[in-house]
Amino acid sequence: MHVAVYGPVRILREKCPDCGFIVLVVKGRFACCGEPGPEPAGRLTQKRMSEREVNRRRTPTRETMRTLLDVQGDACFYCLRHFGETVYDRKRKRHIELRIEWDHKTPLAYSCDNSQENFVAACHVCNRMKSSYIFGTVEAARSFILERWKRRYPEEFPAEAEPST
Repeated sequence: MHVAVYGPVRILREKCPDCGFIVLVVKGRFACCGEPGPEPAGRLTQKRMSEREVNRRRTPTRETMRTLLDVQGDACFYCLRHFGETVYDRKRKRHIELRIEWDHKTPLAYSCDNSQENFVAACHVCNRMKSSYIFGTVEAARSFILERWKRRYPEEFPAEAEPST
C-alpha cells in the first residue's frame, strides 16, 4: 500500500485481490469493486502520480488578463461587481475595496489545468468564497457565492419592501 500524490491531493492505492490491478482506496473501499480495503499500517510511502511542473500555480498571460477584463467589463466573474467598488465588511467594521484576483474556474488541485481558458478575473471576496469548490455550471457557482455574500455582507442586499395591505 502507498499514497498516490496528485498535486496537493493524496489518495491511498493498493493491489486489488479480485482483479489484481493497483487501484485507489476511497473511503476504505477498493474503487474497482467496492470491497473493503486494507487498513493502513505504519508509515506509507508516497508516489508522485503527476509531474510537479504541471501542478505549479500560474497566472494568466498579460494578453489573457487584458482580454478577460475586456470581456468581463472590468467586473468579477462571479458577483458581477466592478473591481475597485467598496463594500462594508461587518467583521472588520470598515469598507473594503474589491481587488482583482485570477481564479482557476476548475480548481488547480483537481484539474492541474493552468491553461488560459481555465482562468477568470474574480474579486478577492468571491475567489475566497469559491475556494476549491467545483461547480457544474457558472450559474451554480454564482448562486453559491451569492448566498455567502448575503450572509457576510447583508448591507449590500437591502430587505425587499413589504407589500402594503
